[in-house]
Amino acid sequence: MSARDVVGVYQYALTQLSQIDQITVLGSLASAPDVGADGFDQAFGLLHGPAHPGWRPSRVGWWMGR
Repeated sequence: MSARDVVGVYQYALTQLSQIDQITVLGSLASAPDVGADGFDQAFGLLHGPAHPGWRPSRVGWWMGR
């Protein structure tokens, strides 16, 4: 899921869902735990920057900039 996809999902949730659905969806997102039931960090790839300072985002993923 790209950053553009994440923005699209939030835009849809904020502009197209009914108020009760917005409360349900956004409330669930806001109260999600940092670590999922499977033990994985739920913010991985979303809130953290690239693993290496030289990596740059592109339309198809990450590439090593020079």
